[in-house]
Amino acid sequence: MKTLLKVCVSFLGLLACLPVAAQSEPNQEVQGSAAIQVGEVISGKVFDVASGETFRMITAENREIEVWLAEIEAPEKGQVYWDTSMQVLAEKVLGNEVIIQVVNIKDMEDGYDYVIAQVYVGNRWINREMVAQGWAWHFPQYLESPELDQAELQAKENLRGLWAIANPEKTMGILK
Repeated sequence: MKTLLKVCVSFLGLLACLPVAAQSEPNQEVQGSAAIQVGEVISGKVFDVASGETFRMITAENREIEVWLAEIEAPEKGQVYWDTSMQVLAEKVLGNEVIIQVVNIKDMEDGYDYVIAQVYVGNRWINREMVAQGWAWHFPQYLESPELDQAELQAKENLRGLWAIANPEKTMGILK
């Protein structure tokens, strides 16, 4: 009986430490990025990958977030390696818990707000991995990262991913 009491007290203490939002009704759905701030760090599980640079995730609070990987540009639909780039990103994030650090929020003409973020799975920086493996270009619109410049240079020199073809067509301008 004492053990059960200790477990119950421990559980109640843990429950009291959780944020109020985590204790709310599980079916409460908040979509979009209206309450998200630049610099915020958010965790969630990826449930859809739309391209080599975008995915959708759901937080513990049931908030659905559309995420665009910061500082990179992947091939667009119809371009060489579009499907491979998307598949590689899916292998890295789909079904996994990710942590995003919000760099910017972009209101797009399609009515959606995209959260532009650095993305991590554990200690792996996914933005860098996509560039280093040659499945995306470094696109320094919001930040200038020497590490991503170096990763792209090495991918290009070693003919990795999209660099296996001469002069892969960049897709710059989507987020301008």
